[in-house]
Amino acid sequence: MTVSTGVLRGMMLIIPPISSPTRPYPSVPQLTGFLRKNGIPVTPLDANIAFWHAVFTGSRLQDGEEYALYRLKELDELPQLSFTEMVEYLSLARSGAILEHFGRDLFTEYIERKRVIPNELQGSILDAASRLIFGPYFPESIRYDYEDMQYAPRGNPYSSEDLLAMAEEKGLFGSFFEDYLRPYLAEDPPRVVGLSVVFPGHIVPALRIARAIRTLSPKTHIVFGGPFVMFHLSRVLHNKFFRYMDSMVVGDGEIPLLQLYETLGEEKPNFARVPGLIYLEKGERRYNPESVHLPLEEVYPEYRDFAPEDYYRKKGDAFAFFRLSRGCSWAKCAFCRTKSTLISAYQEGDPDLFFEQVRRYSQETGAIFFPFTDDEASPELVEHFARRVIQERLPVEWSINMRMDKKLTLERCLLFREAGCVNLILGLESFHDRILKLVKKGITVPLIEQVLSDVSWAGLRAGIYMIVGLPSETLEEAEYSFSRIFSYCSEGDVSYVFYSPYQVLTDSCIGQNPQEYGIRNLNLPRGLDLDPPNVWFEGEGMTRRESFGLMQRYAWAIWKVLGKRTPLLLKQLSLLREEVSLHYDLIEMRNRISCNMEPHISFDGFLVGGAQTVPPLTRRDTP
Repeated sequence: MTVSTGVLRGMMLIIPPISSPTRPYPSVPQLTGFLRKNGIPVTPLDANIAFWHAVFTGSRLQDGEEYALYRLKELDELPQLSFTEMVEYLSLARSGAILEHFGRDLFTEYIERKRVIPNELQGSILDAASRLIFGPYFPESIRYDYEDMQYAPRGNPYSSEDLLAMAEEKGLFGSFFEDYLRPYLAEDPPRVVGLSVVFPGHIVPALRIARAIRTLSPKTHIVFGGPFVMFHLSRVLHNKFFRYMDSMVVGDGEIPLLQLYETLGEEKPNFARVPGLIYLEKGERRYNPESVHLPLEEVYPEYRDFAPEDYYRKKGDAFAFFRLSRGCSWAKCAFCRTKSTLISAYQEGDPDLFFEQVRRYSQETGAIFFPFTDDEASPELVEHFARRVIQERLPVEWSINMRMDKKLTLERCLLFREAGCVNLILGLESFHDRILKLVKKGITVPLIEQVLSDVSWAGLRAGIYMIVGLPSETLEEAEYSFSRIFSYCSEGDVSYVFYSPYQVLTDSCIGQNPQEYGIRNLNLPRGLDLDPPNVWFEGEGMTRRESFGLMQRYAWAIWKVLGKRTPLLLKQLSLLREEVSLHYDLIEMRNRISCNMEPHISFDGFLVGGAQTVPPLTRRDTP
């Protein structure tokens, strides 16, 4: 462990790539606000948006277009394409077609932020730019998926062997981290650097950042934190990751970082007093109990270091995140991480203080639309906030996550709409009473019908979360749930649906008692030692292959009825003013790729599964 006693000053907090380029992830701004309030000099860095600035340039786009031209012609000449080659071919062809549609000049203005990308085009443009620019690194790739950017490494992010290998590679990040961090670390190296590792796509970039810091500032103490660390990295039994870090924090980071900084300034640091800290002492790993949760009123994000104009965002959208509560008041759903304090430690904030924060931010920035980030906001709290909005005539619009609840009445929905609510995002998971009772959802089909009717009558858009393949769910039950939700979409009562396959989570009731839910064998693949979400289990009901196939079919049908996707009728495209004929049927290619129904939780697994199950595609004689 690096111990920097009395020499280095300040703390640096870093958001690693890859995540949305529309705003900084809230973890670092939130930690920054608390630590500064307690007297610690903090330098927050968004390495994610800095990376997008470095790669989303006209010159990198032209290089990507040149590679796409070369590689498409090369693949198109082959008599057959394997599954991996189909994925690469389709990715380049679709991205090239989008570039051709807009023209390189306009497309470049979009990605260089010289022109605001329309909201309805943002996903397509960012996705196409990423696929073209990083085409030479395939299968390592970045793509846009479900309103966020996703990084796909060459290996599996839940395998420590793969992660340790990928940490030593440069890959598509090249020397970016060294070049980006050198000016910050050369003159005034910090006492502590904290890396916020939220998503699986963060861990490889975070390890490469840590490797760069080790070289540039070897006396700095490096600490990792965030949900991926809490649920996965901290559970690896060996200590090999400590070559890149000095400690990890599980649970909330505010108090641990404050006390870690203070103890590192002492002559003899006492790491035992830092809550939630995992560290090595004489080669042995030590685990400190988690920190207590701060009241929401004591945690206010600090965004002054993040310039809104640096991000891909629509003017009027809130740049900061706000929430009325944290955790879940129900915390009984058997499939959810209810055994974790992240979910079970429910807290409610002061709705009047929340309103004042939103009003002040709106007046200072001109923000109009606020996507509130509660896991599950209570109808009473939201009602209090809504009445303040109406009374004070605050001109805002907002969306919020809520639970299907009998308290979510028509009267409240009408009030929310009057107060500017446009989206209610609701966890449904299943439309079948047996399944809802089994997973302890605490709702019934009649309640779902009533709530969706009230939401629609109030003029609100409903976003729905659905899960396919819950324990013991049969094909007939899944088809019934889909038919019900599909009818709501067809009639315009539901605006969008997020489908996902069921995964067994260790911190859930099902994960801790799988036999009670008809699960016979967890079948965790060898080598995945970071406690991954389990999609390989066997038990009653449909198979995992069937659940993945249904998810693919349901998601496609929903997107189609909502008008979100169109057929691929592409037979040629122009790249660098050169016509490229496509001798492969892209619709058939897409269908074969979609038929890769083997359970997987990584892009690497997706490619391996497809190679084993999907037959090659034969070239046509004519485009």
